[in-house]
Amino acid sequence: MGTENASLFSAIAPVYGLFYRYQLNRFRKLLAPDAMPLALDGFTSVIDIGCGTGALCAALKERGLTVSCVDRAPGMLAVARKRPGNAGIRFSLGNALTGLDFPEKAFDIAIASHVAHGLEAPDRQALYREMARLARHYVLLYDYFDNNAPLTALIERMEGGDYFRFIKDAPQELSALFPEVQMAQAGKRSGWYICRL
Repeated sequence: MGTENASLFSAIAPVYGLFYRYQLNRFRKLLAPDAMPLALDGFTSVIDIGCGTGALCAALKERGLTVSCVDRAPGMLAVARKRPGNAGIRFSLGNALTGLDFPEKAFDIAIASHVAHGLEAPDRQALYREMARLARHYVLLYDYFDNNAPLTALIERMEGGDYFRFIKDAPQELSALFPEVQMAQAGKRSGWYICRL
C-alpha cells in the first residue's frame, strides 16, 4: 500500500467518519460473546492495525481490552481521535508493512479489519508477519470471504486493492504461516480468520 493509498484514505476519512456509529454497532455485535468464535475474556491487550476511524477500537475497549491502534492515514487517525468512545485509546501513525514501533509479543492479540484484501500478496505476507511478531496468542483478520457482490467488487476495483486474489488465496496464505487457522462466517460476505500462534 503506497503513499498514494494513505493519501486517498486520509482524503476520504470524513466520509468514513459518517459511518462510525453504524460500524461501532456492527463491531459490538461481532464481538459479543455469543457471536465471537474466540472468547476474548481471557485476554487483556490488543492492537488494531489499519484502524480507520476507530470503530473496532471502541468496541474492543468496551469488551475490557487495553487497545492500541495504528493507521497509515493521518486523516483517519484525526477522525478517530475525535470520537468520544475512543478516549483512552492509544492511536499511532504507522506502517505495518515496514514494521511498527512496538516490541515483539507486546499484545495478546493483533487484529485487522478489512485491511488484508486491499494489499498485494507480498504486502499481505508482510502484514501477517508483523501481526505475528506483535501478538502473543492470536492474529485475527476480519475480512471478505469468497462470496463477493457486484457493488463490493466495483468499490474494491476503484480502491485498487487485490480483493479477488485475496478471497481466493487467503486460507492457503494464512495456513502457510500459522499452525492453526480457523475460518468463521460472520456476515453475508465477511468473516473471521482466526490464526493461532
